[in-house]
Amino acid sequence: MTKFISALVLSLVVAVPAAPAAEARCADVKVPLRNLKLEAKWADKTVRVGDTARLKLHVTRTADEDPVTEEPWPTGRPMEEPVEGVELGLALYVGNVYLNGAGFTDAEGRAVIPVRIQSYTRPGTGRTFIYGEKMHTPPDFPSPTCRVQIYEWGALDPGPSLKVGR
Repeated sequence: MTKFISALVLSLVVAVPAAPAAEARCADVKVPLRNLKLEAKWADKTVRVGDTARLKLHVTRTADEDPVTEEPWPTGRPMEEPVEGVELGLALYVGNVYLNGAGFTDAEGRAVIPVRIQSYTRPGTGRTFIYGEKMHTPPDFPSPTCRVQIYEWGALDPGPSLKVGR
């Protein structure tokens, strides 16, 4: 676990009161942080129906905006660090066809997500949406019945970007 996440978990000790010993039930506390910056580029700008398109991704923390507000609020990046083990999902819309792919980042925060362009896809321009998240669940913290789970997430909507031809 990185120093950033360790410091964040430690700071939550103050925010999450300990459950009384007599109280047997306690739910996990989930803390979402929009903390991941996703950068993406298609390996090829044009692919043919039946081929496999490959999206190259680089995931780093921290994001360009405040990680806790509802609406993104630009804050700048005080640091940049590659993130390993981010679960990635990709949605590609070409006309009325939905295609998807998934993957995980490596130690350098990089991943390549393959998406097979199915035979029923008509030529056109594809619109991409990418989502990534990483869950941190420290064991038995602050107690075995009540844990703090932190999940970092980030999303990217680069708009129309991939051309599909015959």
